Amino acid sequence: MKVRKIYFSKKGICSIICHHCAKTNRIDTNKVNLNKPLEIECSCQKKFFVQLEQREYYRKAVQLTGIFEKISPDNSQKGKVIIEDISYTGLGCRTLAKHYLEKNDVLQLNFSLDDAHNSLIKEKGIVRDIRDRYLGIEFQELSQHNRKLIGFYLLPMFTPLEEHTQQREIETPDTRDHSPDHMAENPFRFSTLPAEADLKGKLESLGLSGILQVLSWEHKSGVVHFIRGQTGRAICLKDGKIIAATGGEWLRLGQILHNKKLISWENLGEALGKAGKSNKRLGEVLLDLELISSDLLKDTIRYQVQQTVSDLASWGEGEFEYRDCSVQFEDRSIEKIDITGLIIEATRRVDESKQTSTEVSTAKKAREYARAKVSWPLSILTVQGPLEGEVRDISLTGALIHCHELPNPDSPIPMAIEIPEQRHSIFATGEMIRLDIEGEEREHPSFLLGIRFAEISEEDLSFLSQKVLH
Repeated sequence: MKVRKIYFSKKGICSIICHHCAKTNRIDTNKVNLNKPLEIECSCQKKFFVQLEQREYYRKAVQLTGIFEKISPDNSQKGKVIIEDISYTGLGCRTLAKHYLEKNDVLQLNFSLDDAHNSLIKEKGIVRDIRDRYLGIEFQELSQHNRKLIGFYLLPMFTPLEEHTQQREIETPDTRDHSPDHMAENPFRFSTLPAEADLKGKLESLGLSGILQVLSWEHKSGVVHFIRGQTGRAICLKDGKIIAATGGEWLRLGQILHNKKLISWENLGEALGKAGKSNKRLGEVLLDLELISSDLLKDTIRYQVQQTVSDLASWGEGEFEYRDCSVQFEDRSIEKIDITGLIIEATRRVDESKQTSTEVSTAKKAREYARAKVSWPLSILTVQGPLEGEVRDISLTGALIHCHELPNPDSPIPMAIEIPEQRHSIFATGEMIRLDIEGEEREHPSFLLGIRFAEISEEDLSFLSQKVLH
């Protein structure tokens, strides 16, 4: 019996995604036994087991090496450890050799993070859990400097450098405007794709539903590209049915499989390497390597198609081009999906999204754009190392930042904001939307950055709303 472990922070409703159909199942954690695996029966009729575990802080699975030395009540032991997970409050590790530690022993821990700078962490910890060679250790008093480093490391956008490399490899050719004939990109690796379009126009002229229905009625086989600014999507049809779709990073097959924890980066990297050498599609190589089943591949492609069509249904404007071509997919990796059902489901999702957006906007509008004048220390993570600065005002949507060095304005800006009076730190990722220069005539000017939050936790938004903007 395979059991997935699901973490949640507070008692209440926990959302669990079905790996078979990607639907969300909501579980009331107040009404279940947390000491044994829970059987979930999804509406798709599939059953799976999860083990729910409550943790106050997000815990990241890692593989880091380090050393420990017992310093209290004596200094009788030292050794090496493999760190298996880490959070703001502590870590879990496994000693390489047998140990004689006891609960409440105080250890000196030295280890390096696998971030861009191999940041060195030196902290004292208290042994809280012992299971053979496994130790659960609570940080005794995490320094502000190390809290920043670990905070950056735990940011959702962070992945180790090796994973960044593999993640770039899984990106199939996109349909963004890199050349005058950008719509002729070939994301499905067909042997040939005509340069000239058989049908093209404005998305708003026919609408997504009209375009797909015309291709369905004509039993077309080929590729239709959709472009809006720098964003591109592509849908493949065979005999008037949709069999594949792709687009941005979050809509790519490899990314979806990894995000759902259905395949590791190592296995995905191996499959991508073989796909590149053999000129096969990724899904077909995954089947050859027996890394996934045919049913799972079809379910994932159906999910990929539904998400792409739903995303396109919300566009409203853009361009499209359709090209006839010979569509050759292996039968074990395709399922012809009826267009009418997809359009109905996509329209329903768009309507629900608009309704929810309107309700949330009405309820939060007054607080969302309220700003508080503050003077908080700030650190911005860059490739060269942290940049120090000051937050001068803040809202739920962004902040005004003052600093003496300028981070890359074209890249996401990960930041740690300290709130000394509340003994609290906020970790977020932002994008620069405004830049002013103070003392431009001086030899060393400073900078005012208007930042829009791109990623920030619900807990930090709630903290800002209740403690700062009230």
